[in-house]
Amino acid sequence: SKSPRASGLEAAALLLILALSFHLVSERVVHARFPGGDEGSWMSVAAQVARGEGFTTRWLEHYFLRPAELPRPDDFRYPGLVVPLAVSFTVFGISYATALATVAGIFFVYLLVIYFVCRKAFGITTAVLTMTLSSVSLLQLYWNTVVYSEGMFGLIVGLLLLWSLAYPDTKKKLFWIVLGALCGVLYCVRPNGILFCAGIAWLYWTERKKGVSVPLMAIGLSSMALVMLPWLLRSWH
Repeated sequence: SKSPRASGLEAAALLLILALSFHLVSERVVHARFPGGDEGSWMSVAAQVARGEGFTTRWLEHYFLRPAELPRPDDFRYPGLVVPLAVSFTVFGISYATALATVAGIFFVYLLVIYFVCRKAFGITTAVLTMTLSSVSLLQLYWNTVVYSEGMFGLIVGLLLLWSLAYPDTKKKLFWIVLGALCGVLYCVRPNGILFCAGIAWLYWTERKKGVSVPLMAIGLSSMALVMLPWLLRSWH
């Protein structure tokens, strides 16, 4: 076990990195004036959910330029980001600032997750360096200070890696249940998350000689499907 001094230094390093990230993110968020690209579309659906009107939108998408039909049902904006935005809108009020703060908060959690992923896989030094570089990366700062789903997608991928490292017993049902559920959540963030069902099959294939059976793979795929099912049924109808 680590000494109190080592634990204190590690905690201090984490706080310093988060403080640096908070400063850089705040600089971008404070100077943001108007939503651009798809930001308004994301916020429109989240605002409708926060008002109790469900997954509808008042945003004029390029393919639906018919103002008389608003609000209309929406399936462009997936619930993985809409729901956190809607919760924030309900608690703090509907505004661009609230949406940006929510996305930034997701980014800070992401930084912590990748820290613990790297710490588990490569040690503290690599974890500190990775977290630091991620916190100052212009690419990360850009995509995590606009109301897009990329940040949430990265967070769920990080949680998938963390689960696989923290609970590596692939012969247990719990491993596959949680793995599948996280893959299902990933789909609910962005539709290309559906590709992770192939990852479940690939993991079975690589682990089959260690005693992983087809029923365990089926449990993982079923868990993923169950998480995806409500959104798929809703979108179908």
